[in-house]
Amino acid sequence: MKKESRIIIKDPLYKQIFVEEQHKRFLDSVEFQRLRNIKQTSFVDFVYPSANHTRFSHSLGAYHLMKKVLSN
Repeated sequence: MKKESRIIIKDPLYKQIFVEEQHKRFLDSVEFQRLRNIKQTSFVDFVYPSANHTRFSHSLGAYHLMKKVLSN
């Protein structure tokens, strides 16, 4: 049986996030890519300059954690 191809996204918190090929089309969509420009922490980065988290990175982390939950 052919091993399903997947892409690897490097993440500072989870190290590697494996995205299955059938899910890649959602990541490539305009709607999902739009999340790169929306801040997750609002104006917190004015006080803490390194707190520059986006909805995109948050969504990738949520995807990774839900995959772990569903695999158990």
